[in-house]
Amino acid sequence: MRFKNRYLLFELQYEDGTIDESVHNGIIISVLRDSIQLNFGDYGIGVLGGPTTSNASTSILSLLSFTNPFIQPPSYPVKYFSPHTGLGILRVPRDHYQMAWAAMSFVTQVKKKNAMMRVIHLGGTIKSCQTQAIEYDKAKLRALKRRKVINGNAPSF
Repeated sequence: MRFKNRYLLFELQYEDGTIDESVHNGIIISVLRDSIQLNFGDYGIGVLGGPTTSNASTSILSLLSFTNPFIQPPSYPVKYFSPHTGLGILRVPRDHYQMAWAAMSFVTQVKKKNAMMRVIHLGGTIKSCQTQAIEYDKAKLRALKRRKVINGNAPSF
C-alpha cells in the first residue's frame, strides 16, 4: 500500500518586504509544527505526523517503527524552500491537506518577524508544484519589469 500525498506550493512573505536568507527548511517545519499544535492540538500533531527537525525530540510513532516494521514514521517534510523567492513545497497526507493549509494560513511570525504564508497551488505530484513555481516566478519577474523595478535587460520569459 502506498501513501497518498498532496503537495502545497506556498509563499512566505514578510510584512516589511525584506528577504531573510537565514530561513531554511528546519525553521519552516518548526513554525508549521507550532501552528499545528496551537490551532489543532494533539489531534493535529497526530494526524500530520508532527513534523520534526533533526534536533527535535523523536515522536512516538518513529519509536514504534523500530519495533514494528508495519508502522511507518511520519514523513511530511518541506521538499523545497528558497529564502530568496520565498517559495516552498510541503508534502502532506492527502486526507489532511486542509489542516496543513489552514495551519500555514494561521502563521503570523517567522523568527520573530511579522510574516504570512499563503498557498499558491495544491498538487498531486511534486512535478505539478515545480511547474507552477516556475510559472509564478516568471509572472512575478514580468510584473517587476513592467513596474521598472528591475532592469529591462534581464532575461525575458
